[in-house]
This record gives sequence, C-alpha cells and structure tokens, in this order.
Amino acid sequence: HDSTIYEFELPRCTSLNLPACGCILLNAPGAEKDGTDAVRPYTPISDNGMLGKFQLIIKRYDGGAVSQYLHKLKIGSNVQFKHISFNIKRQYPFEGAKTISLLCAGTGIAPIYQALLRLMNTPGDDRKVTLVYGNKSVK
Repeated sequence: HDSTIYEFELPRCTSLNLPACGCILLNAPGAEKDGTDAVRPYTPISDNGMLGKFQLIIKRYDGGAVSQYLHKLKIGSNVQFKHISFNIKRQYPFEGAKTISLLCAGTGIAPIYQALLRLMNTPGDDRKVTLVYGNKSVK
C-alpha cells in the first residue's frame, strides 16, 4: 500500500533507549524541492527491547521529500537521525490518568503504539485504555 515499515541497524546489542512516545529526527540530505535538507520527526514502532535495530512506519506521499528519499534508497544505505528530548508531549506513566483514551489515524499510530506497549507491558498497570483509530482503507 502507501506505508512501509523500515528497519534501521544500530550498533550490536544496543537500543534507541527512547522514552515512550519519543521521536527522532530523520535528515534527508538535499531532498527538499529547493535542494536543501529535509528533516522530519518519526516515532519508532519498535520498543527499547529491540536490540541492534529499530523500526519506523512511514507513509509515502507523492512529492513527499523524506518519504520519497527513503523509498529510493538502496538497502544498506546510511541514514542520519538525532533525538530531541523536548519534543515529548506527555510521558508514560501519564500521572493522574485513571483511564486513557487514544485517538489517531494512519501512521499517527506510531506514538500511540509506543504508549500502548508501555501500558500493556508494565506489570500492575491495569488502567482501562480506549483506542479510536481511523484509516483511509482497510489495507
């Protein structure tokens, strides 16, 4: 369809070690229409338990600078990333929330997926979670 899961290599036995819902910035050199670098934030869909690699789900847009850049890369190409810690809006354990409602669409599922991983895999966290998800197709 129009979204791809990309897997990127990290040094052996290491993880991104990001907080839940944390994003990383991807730099696509010269990918903007004017030839400048394109930088976009992405939230990994892999958790910190994945060692030696991480995964991103990225929607491919016609004319999308970064999505087209990635789609054209050969397997094994190097890609530049960096983490900016101040971009996290609300952090697990979501203090004071007795129930949690999540709303997202398309590849916007990525930060929600990170939150769900923490909520479902933390022993003793038995809060009720409601997820409303929309997509343009069932594919």
